[in-house]
Amino acid sequence: MRILYLHQYFKTYADGGATRSYYVAQEMVARGWEVVMITSHNKPRYEQRFIEGIEVHYLPIYYANHLGKWARIWAFARFMWQSFALAMRLPRFEHCWASSTPLSVGVTALLIKQFRGLAYSIELRDWWPEVPIQLGVINKRLWITLLKRVEKLLYQNAQNIITLSPEVTKALAQQGIPQEKLHFVPNMADIDFFASAYKPPRIFEKYNSENPLLVGYFGAMGPANGLKYYLKQIAYCQAQCGQQVRFFLVGEGKEKEALMALSKRLMLENVEFIPKSNKFEIREMMAQVQAIMVSFAPHPILQTTSPNKFFDGLAAGKLCIVNVEGWLQDLVEKYHCGIYINPLDEVALYQQLAPFLADTTLLIEAQRNALTLGKQVFSRKNLTKNLLKCLEK
Repeated sequence: MRILYLHQYFKTYADGGATRSYYVAQEMVARGWEVVMITSHNKPRYEQRFIEGIEVHYLPIYYANHLGKWARIWAFARFMWQSFALAMRLPRFEHCWASSTPLSVGVTALLIKQFRGLAYSIELRDWWPEVPIQLGVINKRLWITLLKRVEKLLYQNAQNIITLSPEVTKALAQQGIPQEKLHFVPNMADIDFFASAYKPPRIFEKYNSENPLLVGYFGAMGPANGLKYYLKQIAYCQAQCGQQVRFFLVGEGKEKEALMALSKRLMLENVEFIPKSNKFEIREMMAQVQAIMVSFAPHPILQTTSPNKFFDGLAAGKLCIVNVEGWLQDLVEKYHCGIYINPLDEVALYQQLAPFLADTTLLIEAQRNALTLGKQVFSRKNLTKNLLKCLEK
């Protein structure tokens, strides 16, 4: 089978970012399918590469977390039309797999269907346009109405709709989407990759003698991530236990400078900001912390998210700290592999961490439970196979 794969942000281990499309494309290649990936990069020119059997076309479209709303929309629009133009020039395909965000990737797939008769499946990595609408990024009635109509049209024409969280699956079913179209396949725990972490030399060597609890945040630092709430909780934690817990915030984003300034105002000595890293470097850092944080601003719509770093934390066997309700809270509490922190309660982080500081066996047990959950429920090998069953049918 020859597959056209549309994803604006395709990443490998050598890149920073989510690698779900890399996993899925690898599984397609392993089954003998021919995979043509159309994506983008921040370089000035178009490139074509072959990566482990995947034919990858990189369109020169700049995108970064710090961009403003209109710059992002322009990047989305450019990718939509350039990927459509490129797809129309490429040889025949049997199916199109479109992975959003943004929603415009689905529009490309719909246009290809109209002009080439190519069936498509759409994967909702984030629930667009619902997320930007509820976050207030899109607030004009005309735009909301238009995007809702586009969303409905995409679902009606899609052969399959893949969701990454149970909340989105339920919401789409309530909207009347046929159950046979819906497939829930969450993000994946890459057990083998994180098991091969090379630990020494330790990145955080200077903290070894103090033997503190090291907590890492790995991801974007934008408005939706709500890290300012964590910093205020970290301030209370520092006041209660000093340097007994240390936090590392790894990544880039629109709010990073503001967060660093807030950290300085709060006189936080237990926080360190580290530049964005590729997945190999993330693996080494994650091997050296005892816990990972997943952070989002307190908006109900963000409870539908499926953050890849949570599943990386499971694969690495770490205590998982989450500050969103919904299915992530349910997971850490049901499987005893982490803790839920109310982002609006400044004392909650310390109160929830205190038992693990007092009894290290609790920490070891939670880490063991995280790894078990990753292996038994969110294994990359199993989930990629499940994901492709809908195409094989």
